[in-house]
Amino acid sequence: MIKLKIPIRKTIFYLLLLTFVGESILKYNGVQWSSNVYGTLASMVGVVLVPWKFAQVFLLFVLTRYCGPLKKNAITTAGLVLIVFGIVWSFWNFKGLALIYLNGSPFLLICFGCVLICAQQEELRGHMKRTCGILAVFYSLLCFYNSMAFVISYPGMRMADGKIIEYFAFGLYLLVIWNSIIERSILRVAIVYLCSALLVISSIIITSRGWMLQSVILMLFCYMTTSKRSLGGRIYRVLIVAIAGIVLYKLMISRFGEATVFLLSRFSEDSRSKQLETFFSQVPVWKLLIGQGISATYIFGSRGSYQYLDNQFLFWMFRYGIVPVTAYLVPFGMVIFKKTNKKINNRSWWDRRVALFMWLLSMGGLSIYYGLKFDIAHFYMLFAVVMYNQEAELIKEDENNVGLYRAK
Repeated sequence: MIKLKIPIRKTIFYLLLLTFVGESILKYNGVQWSSNVYGTLASMVGVVLVPWKFAQVFLLFVLTRYCGPLKKNAITTAGLVLIVFGIVWSFWNFKGLALIYLNGSPFLLICFGCVLICAQQEELRGHMKRTCGILAVFYSLLCFYNSMAFVISYPGMRMADGKIIEYFAFGLYLLVIWNSIIERSILRVAIVYLCSALLVISSIIITSRGWMLQSVILMLFCYMTTSKRSLGGRIYRVLIVAIAGIVLYKLMISRFGEATVFLLSRFSEDSRSKQLETFFSQVPVWKLLIGQGISATYIFGSRGSYQYLDNQFLFWMFRYGIVPVTAYLVPFGMVIFKKTNKKINNRSWWDRRVALFMWLLSMGGLSIYYGLKFDIAHFYMLFAVVMYNQEAELIKEDENNVGLYRAK
């Protein structure tokens, strides 16, 4: 009798990736853009694919089951805190199985905690590294294709929430992670540059200053860390590019005056400060410390009772308190504030810091229409932060061994 040995963790991991990718495409299948009454803003709301969300949660829980025993470290502690608070708030704000797919549900805390535990498996981190670049290219191309289609179909219009911004976020952050972990070659660096350029063009179409800044940061950082020229030479070339950008701006003003002025006007808009002022004028600090549950609201202008906030960390504190937010941020802080000059696979520790810093900027309100969700970008980012922490532990062990050797 032949016995088949099925690699359970590997199989579940790739099935989970399949559900993420499948959902991201099928949720917009057949959905059309809708415009406001003035014909200036188009939006697209994807369909909630309940079976797909259930499948993702089921696969994640099964994967977590096969990732024991728990390791005794700060990452596990953070994961368990998220799971416990997720369970408590889910019972406190019980809405049945709808908690699995509701926007901003406390059930997400459970999912995030499970991912932090699963990501400590070296085998799964290997699968993540092997697929990250492929998916980064896939979503970058998908974003660019849909951006071009949008411009052709809706010339002169802005876009609100929709598949383009979602694909942009997936492409950008998978690319950021991939750029921080790959052993660089001419081909791989070229791919990062190309995808970054496609995302910059897409961000112009989206007319989002935050997303444009993020994609430009990635491109510039890739150049600064891959060029073999001296630091002065690299800075000189960045200045040349900046001057070229000014010249391009002058040409765009003369050729596409109104459209260019509209795009640049977006950089001077400041809607977030007003929102934060309104929020803090109504919400005392103690409510952020303990949380107010999934139904927490404040009054926001003509919108009346309003649930959302651009800053995702304040939004989650408003709902679930400071403890789960702190638990989420601890693994990021452990990497960003790690003091070391060591390199991993010939890569500077700044590659890790910048990757996580860009993510935190986005969650802090820099980039529009994207927040804390259980999707492929968040799944990979939590895997990345765990991987970076594991690398930090190896560096610490190496430094301790060097110290012992010198002491002898």
